Amino acid sequence: MVRIEEKLAKQVDFTTKDDTIYGRVNDIFYNVKIIKSKKTAQPNNLSETLIYRKEKNPLAFIISPKYETAVFDVFATRSKPVDLVELNDFIETNYFIYKVYKMNYIEDHFSFLLDKNQSFNIKIPYIAQFMNDFSNHLKELDYYSACTKCGSTDNITCKPARGMVIEICTACALKETAL
Repeated sequence: MVRIEEKLAKQVDFTTKDDTIYGRVNDIFYNVKIIKSKKTAQPNNLSETLIYRKEKNPLAFIISPKYETAVFDVFATRSKPVDLVELNDFIETNYFIYKVYKMNYIEDHFSFLLDKNQSFNIKIPYIAQFMNDFSNHLKELDYYSACTKCGSTDNITCKPARGMVIEICTACALKETAL
């Protein structure tokens, strides 16, 4: 059975590394993780789940959501200072379309949660459309993705770091290997 992460990666032409899906949408670099619902994350099979949840009705488990949230790490910067009000305007304006929570911005790195919206599980087209719309919004505000170390946009490659995948230029990668 194909995992939701693999389906999403195929849909948006991303790469997978463990449980992280990463790549660029409209030149903005994303890391995405799909989070299983707390109801289904612990047990390994239906019997354990029924015991775990103390459920008397197996149908309640079978029809309960399995994927409710996508966690995003977006790496983007711009030449002028970051304006969180501009970014929150997108979230507030589109709240009834996209359920985004806990947006943070630290050193060219956005992180936030995208929750399911009017569906049983979070859907791949919903995630893909959100990434496209959010990327377009960032581009309109002159954001771009670059090396997370020096800000260069030349000779970028991807590398695992701190539980996610980052973009790094060849020069910075060589400096790290020399250390």
